[in-house]
Amino acid sequence: MKKYFANSLYVTYKKGHTLPEAIPYIEGNMLTEGIVDKMTKHIHLGEVRSIQVEDVTQETSLEADFKDGWATVYILKEGTKYFEFLNSKYLDCEIKLDITGNGPTYQKNATEDIKVMEDIIVYFIEKGEPHPNYMWEENNQ
Repeated sequence: MKKYFANSLYVTYKKGHTLPEAIPYIEGNMLTEGIVDKMTKHIHLGEVRSIQVEDVTQETSLEADFKDGWATVYILKEGTKYFEFLNSKYLDCEIKLDITGNGPTYQKNATEDIKVMEDIIVYFIEKGEPHPNYMWEENNQ
């Protein structure tokens, strides 16, 4: 059985989604390769609204949001370091998008490439780190 950094996974779905096997809240040993594969498939199908992943201490977490073909993600490490995705195509773009429901997200912090989001989320579940192949804006809280 594959060992993951992540201890919990919570997936919310779009209203009216048609998936018969939505992922419930998953914790500990219930987080398996099959669940991660199913989550990736659900993202790819465009049925996911948000994903939350946490380590056992709840000090390191990832939150990803999806809406209208756009997605954004941020990572909190050890309760103090904050990483927000940066899209190299839109680095200077301050257009505001409504993705999270918690206020606007700048286009520079979002992507339409859902495969990028899948890569980032799976990497975090496995390693607990921001994916090194993508750009991140880092801040301390």
